[in-house]
Amino acid sequence: MNLGSRLAACPIHDPCLIELQAANETFARMRKRCTSPSSRNHGGDALQISPSHGGDAAVLYVVLSNPFSGDRCCYGMGSRARGEVPEDRLLKLHLEVLAALPSRLAGLRIVVPRDPHRNQTRQHQIAGYLDVEQQAAALPFPVWMELLPNNSLGSYGMFLHAYQATRNDGYGFYIFSEDDYIPVPAHFDSTLIRLHRAAFGSPRGSRGGDGILTGVLQGRPIEPLSPFDIHLESSCIVSAQGLSRLVTHVYETVRWNGSLADRMQHLTKAFVRMTYFGRIQLGFGLLLLEAGIPMRDWTAAFRAPYWNHFTLVDWTGPIHNYAVPPERVLFVPIEWFSEQRVKHCCAGVDCDTRRSDVCRVGRQDADPDRCCRSRQPRLSNADIAARHSWSLPNTSWDVRQRASWRPSSCDAHALLGSRLSFHKSHGAHLLSATHGGARVSTSTTTNLVPALLGVAFAALALARITGCWGVPGCDDDMCPDGD
Repeated sequence: MNLGSRLAACPIHDPCLIELQAANETFARMRKRCTSPSSRNHGGDALQISPSHGGDAAVLYVVLSNPFSGDRCCYGMGSRARGEVPEDRLLKLHLEVLAALPSRLAGLRIVVPRDPHRNQTRQHQIAGYLDVEQQAAALPFPVWMELLPNNSLGSYGMFLHAYQATRNDGYGFYIFSEDDYIPVPAHFDSTLIRLHRAAFGSPRGSRGGDGILTGVLQGRPIEPLSPFDIHLESSCIVSAQGLSRLVTHVYETVRWNGSLADRMQHLTKAFVRMTYFGRIQLGFGLLLLEAGIPMRDWTAAFRAPYWNHFTLVDWTGPIHNYAVPPERVLFVPIEWFSEQRVKHCCAGVDCDTRRSDVCRVGRQDADPDRCCRSRQPRLSNADIAARHSWSLPNTSWDVRQRASWRPSSCDAHALLGSRLSFHKSHGAHLLSATHGGARVSTSTTTNLVPALLGVAFAALALARITGCWGVPGCDDDMCPDGD
């Protein structure tokens, strides 16, 4: 039975779990070669995992999908929710990135909201969006797709649902990412574990501390003038014991009778003018505060750009005095691969929600931060120190190495740049390929794009089976020594 038939057979009013890819022996053998014991692990604990759920540091990667067409929220006319990326390609591209980047992930869970009422509106379901059987088959770990009975949980509600559904499966860490935020460097999962341990320690061996680490934190008290309380932006990693502590707080300490999403709505009831899903995002931060789960971001080591439905925006440079290079990123919106200009917020706060000096710069400029550095007033040393207290410690390996960063031949841009970059040009898609360190532009008509992508993907799957890519610097030994 193909995926379409399996999806159609799912009951409407109950969650439905579909296994897309089991841990087959071919990929298991390849995986064993790619995660050899000679690998360095940056933290003193073995990070080896089996293709099943074994291993203290087993990581489940959770993708929140969005199968609905149109804007995700309340953006004005002319906004581009997904930039130039075709709507039906978004989830496929995310899986192709996970197939391309070397990692030690133990599994992937794709969570899918359902809303039959959307079929009656302009926000209809995207045809072909969930057709990812081919992409799932190229991944070296199990893949599940879970359809939820409604669309009431929002991003963080779905992430917490994924944890509750798998809390007895032995995962040590969870990486949560929306479908349009993708990892960039090879071994991003090992990097995230290393960052998490640097931020929160590992009081119980390799299972890590209780905290949650995200791209960037916003709101009070980090931003004293913000109208909102602290909340998360971008993807994140959290330990299983941290999530367990959160759930225990809600259901045993507070004795809450509803869902976790309901709890988040309850905590934000004062924000009556916010959208439902905006309150979910804000409520997740309040829920973490209520449960005493510490939060940190990785802005001391990596930039955290986002896509505002019109352009790329980055305000994370000033908050660490421009010590992090603009292109040193961990997770990015998928539009990062197509857009060549970024709006820099010189005051170190989101300039979409607060007025501040803005510089619109080219990413290929020799010094993209020069414009903002020249603006006055700059953040004070006290402001920078306060912001740094919510990020990674100065002693962590990734913070110490940020100034020596150089572009890699083994990141998502180098490996898949031609398939991640979409531009409109006279009715055709312009694919911006990376070759030998230089960008080579090749255009093709829209009708040829699927065929070319199919050929490229077949080569991609073959390369994974025949031997750990063979790309210089892509094996596990590229990883630096630990703290």
